[in-house]
Amino acid sequence: MRARGWTAPPLLAAAGVCALLAAAGLSALLAAQAAKRLEAASPPRGRPELAFFPSGRGLAEASLGHRHLLADLAWLTAIQYYGEHRRGDRRYPQAAHLFRVVTDADPGFSGAYLFGALILAENGEIDEAAALLAKGVRARPRDWRSWFELGFFHFAVTRSFDEAGSALRIAARLPGAEAYVPRFAAAAAQRAGDRDLALRLWETVARTSDNAEIRRMADEQRAALGAEQDAG
Repeated sequence: MRARGWTAPPLLAAAGVCALLAAAGLSALLAAQAAKRLEAASPPRGRPELAFFPSGRGLAEASLGHRHLLADLAWLTAIQYYGEHRRGDRRYPQAAHLFRVVTDADPGFSGAYLFGALILAENGEIDEAAALLAKGVRARPRDWRSWFELGFFHFAVTRSFDEAGSALRIAARLPGAEAYVPRFAAAAAQRAGDRDLALRLWETVARTSDNAEIRRMADEQRAALGAEQDAG
């Protein structure tokens, strides 16, 4: 055990600094190489925005074997892309492609699935959004959150109540599921189409998500449901 107050000898300290600098340099080099591979496939003028992002076989080639690094680059690009368009035209034609790249490169990137699905739903791409969440379930079949997100989406967005109940029941049986999940599963089966349940599902997402944009989207949906109730 290292004694309190222990100071590395100068040569050892210098070696440690060199190792850290080398690691940082390697990470930067890998990032630059991945970015260059992406740019090398850049489309000619007139092609759709962000169409240069690879997929399939191109994804493996562009990542140089460092798929998690490419996932991080694509994730940062997706966040920037969403922010720019949200402040502008609020249309996201390349969102499906970006989140496909993120989740192909890193299937375990749990935060990308629900965030991407809500952006796609906001863009009117409901089927693509549901498919992205289903992809998350396939990637993380033992994670109760992936099933809960899928069930929540089908109940609150697609109104496919049978699919919602099925996914929520699976979520409720998985290890670590929060206490509220079985209650939602039972309610979904008994009260399909219940606006109060949809409101509570959105409230749960708003309360539990660590993504500020997802919380904002959930708050908007809660407000919309509240307005519908007042109008009714």
